[in-house]
Amino acid sequence: MLNQEEIHCGVYDSLISQKGKKFSPMRRAARYELELYHTDSGISYIDGKAFPVRRGMLVCAKPGQQRYSRLPIRSSFIWITTDSDVAWILDSLPVCSYVEDEETVEELLQLFARLHSGTAGPTWSAQQAVECNRRLLGILQIYLRQCREDEKPHLASQTIREAYRYMDKHYCESCTLSEIAQAVHLSANHLHKIFAESEGCTPYEYVTEKRIKKAETLILMGEHSLAQVALESGFCSQSHLTAAFKKSKGQTPAQYRKQLFRPT
Repeated sequence: MLNQEEIHCGVYDSLISQKGKKFSPMRRAARYELELYHTDSGISYIDGKAFPVRRGMLVCAKPGQQRYSRLPIRSSFIWITTDSDVAWILDSLPVCSYVEDEETVEELLQLFARLHSGTAGPTWSAQQAVECNRRLLGILQIYLRQCREDEKPHLASQTIREAYRYMDKHYCESCTLSEIAQAVHLSANHLHKIFAESEGCTPYEYVTEKRIKKAETLILMGEHSLAQVALESGFCSQSHLTAAFKKSKGQTPAQYRKQLFRPT
């Protein structure tokens, strides 16, 4: 478990700290540097390799690596100084990975922000130490999961990647097979065939699982009726949500909500 002296967090905005400059100074990383970029602008250079900056880009620079950036850039960062067990996890991470799913990007932004607020202020209590380490591990878990996605051969297919981007953006809307196919310039039958062969599921099955995860989140928030949950997560009706949810989770949305909010 890392202590307060081993973690430093913040937000870097070159328009403030490097105003009017086109490049940041060349420097050598003195510690592990985790970064999550907020916008599509700039280029990050690490040991001479260029990484075009996009929203959702994750970077893990290792101690000793040379760094500079073409500006402007804005990012959340975590600097970690440690010889603990966390170091071998950080060493195993690739220098750069791009997160395409906007929900995952938002989750990462929140984790970075909460870790930043948690590390500020006076000496940690035991509870703060546990919470901050939990948030850091959550970030590392997402990074590792993204690495596994990057290694999948199917991601070499631009068509499949574009289909994923469209579905991730529009799954709460109509998002029919015909609409997805039109977005990637294929016939519906051909897209269905190559997607199922490559991914092991159909576009419909993928969209349905995305909608169920959204429904779970909305139910957990406790602010919507099940009819509202159905519509906001992309299902055409509450009965449609109920059927899909029960098939996936083995219980109805009403049973799931009752389980979550039952008295302790």
